[in-house]
Amino acid sequence: MKANGNYEKGVSYALDKLGAIPNVYHYIDAGHHGWLGWDSNLAPAVREFAKVATTNGASVKDVTGFIVNTANYRPTKEPYLKVTDTVNGQTVRQSKWVDWNQYVDEQSFAQAMRDKLVAAGFDSGLGMLIDTSRNGWGGSARPSGPGTQTIVDGYVDAGRIDRRIHAGNWCNRSGAGIGERPTAAPAAGIDAYV
Repeated sequence: MKANGNYEKGVSYALDKLGAIPNVYHYIDAGHHGWLGWDSNLAPAVREFAKVATTNGASVKDVTGFIVNTANYRPTKEPYLKVTDTVNGQTVRQSKWVDWNQYVDEQSFAQAMRDKLVAAGFDSGLGMLIDTSRNGWGGSARPSGPGTQTIVDGYVDAGRIDRRIHAGNWCNRSGAGIGERPTAAPAAGIDAYV
């Protein structure tokens, strides 16, 4: 569909037609940090979103915002892990699990994506939604603090909430559960957790 242009045409057509209807709010699915969190993926995605929102009759004004983590398991926030953390001279980005990604959770990714979308011409009131419907993970094995500060992979693996084998993995996660309850305006630039 992308190769023949029908995906772009279909989304821009929908934005144009639905944008004319009052009280209809359009949030475009924007994947998640495990797919788009690298510089080589995020910038092209933002360009693609801007292209779709400005062709075939659509306007950036037809876009209320974007939603991340749709039907996925990415944690809203990683409480014991930041992409800026360093362990024995190695950044968290160098760990096997983070794999040079710029983000370790959906909230930081959504906020950064929003900033890039606004810089690309979207309205400054653009909002983001984060799907939290199945990104909870509980039980006695849930990390209760950061990993030990000896090697970067051990630090990341011991302290991360996301327990899958890789951030881009989309398999059902054992022990997953409902994440944070729906909340309006939980953070800057975030319209809601849904």
